[in-house]
Amino acid sequence: MKEIIKIELNIPENILRIELFLSNICNYNCWYCFPGYHEGDIPWPKFERVKDNLVHVINYYKNNANKDEIQLHIIGGEPTL
Repeated sequence: MKEIIKIELNIPENILRIELFLSNICNYNCWYCFPGYHEGDIPWPKFERVKDNLVHVINYYKNNANKDEIQLHIIGGEPTL
């Protein structure tokens, strides 16, 4: 196996990618999920708190960074529960 020298993102610098881990409550055991994504010890947060925090983060980057696009990736748990 080759030695890892450097890890780089494949997204342009003008794009902000936010990965939001909300919960690990899940009733499935999908083969592609990382360990810990369905253990059930992190409950779902209140919607208003998540919304307020996201608005704050997005506004900060819109006003203080040179980002043309913001991508939001919501991960963790099963959202249909």
